[in-house]
Amino acid sequence: MARRDMPLFLIAPTSGSSSLDQGPLRSYWSARRYVSDTLPMPRQGQRVLVLASVLGLVILIGTRSADAHPSDSETLTIDLLLSTDGLLTIDAAMNPGPSYDLHQSESDRADVAAAVIESLGIDPANASINAALSDRYHEVGFVVRLREPYTNGSRGELQVESTRLQQIAAARNIKRLKLALCDTFTSDAARVSSPFVIAASATAPGREPDPQRIERYGCRVWELGPTDAPVSIAARLVPRSLATTGGAIPSVAIGALLICFGLALCVTARRARGSHH
Repeated sequence: MARRDMPLFLIAPTSGSSSLDQGPLRSYWSARRYVSDTLPMPRQGQRVLVLASVLGLVILIGTRSADAHPSDSETLTIDLLLSTDGLLTIDAAMNPGPSYDLHQSESDRADVAAAVIESLGIDPANASINAALSDRYHEVGFVVRLREPYTNGSRGELQVESTRLQQIAAARNIKRLKLALCDTFTSDAARVSSPFVIAASATAPGREPDPQRIERYGCRVWELGPTDAPVSIAARLVPRSLATTGGAIPSVAIGALLICFGLALCVTARRARGSHH
């Protein structure tokens, strides 16, 4: 339940709903009523406070990923999501046929998840498997969350050999392996720039995500058949320099700054009201 002394439009939205689900205009007028009823501010100051806060929430909520994304047919898709400390999450899809197969057993997906964990050299005790639902691909996939970030390279990088992963796909009559090493902080919105980037060296070049295929942003991607030459990859997540990004500020940061600005105005107004009593 929201606190009585906290404006609803400044409370962070949860995954189920938000005040902006009914539209920014409705949220604006709701927030205006709250401010005019509770804060002794000039009308112009009220407008600035409300507009800054609602705009910040619009930007932040606009960065939320869509509920579901398609996965490639006849492909075992494995997305390895890295933080600056190492691998955090394995988000995957098993789509062996030319169309979606929603009748794969959960136990089959659990077996594949366990095999992927083993192939990467991860201690099973450090992994929690959800074979019922992938974060991105939902019913055709699974997700593995690591309790501690994982690296296996001498310099703190993640080293991946594709041989075993190709064998896992072939053993289930899946024609292709799509392996992606991804920035866990990247939004699905192409306009949102992450402050980090995947730095990878490999025996075969990876590619950028293909927007036409609705692939995850912030990744390096390798696609391999069962008989293709294996790929060795060493990757880590590193800060993106201002020169590389052209000095752009990520939209998430802009939204957060606007929220902070609105809160600061709110606190200032409350103190001013308190000093009058």
